Amino acid sequence: MSLEERIPAVTFLAEIWFSFTYHIDAKGTEVSNQFLQILRKISREKSNAARIVAISLMFRLLDQFAKDKNMSAPTIYKSLIFTMIESYNDKLIREHYLNNFSYLF
Repeated sequence: MSLEERIPAVTFLAEIWFSFTYHIDAKGTEVSNQFLQILRKISREKSNAARIVAISLMFRLLDQFAKDKNMSAPTIYKSLIFTMIESYNDKLIREHYLNNFSYLF
């Protein structure tokens, strides 16, 4: 799948998670973990555009799920922390993480 296809696909995936949170949570953690695994994989891409989109979507999910006290919020937070540590040498990505964390807190 090309970059031009991955970015809209991962955005659509996040929208599905937003729109059908109740149904996804009813299936247990397996489906939400699969969704998060895809977002984490995209956040490790070589393309900064794909990485920023995936990271932004994870922050958006975290923001909403924290407000809703969704059981996926801690897992998303943990994933963001680990991917931030992995990407710490990339200044652009590091600043994106730090800006989003400062907004979130």
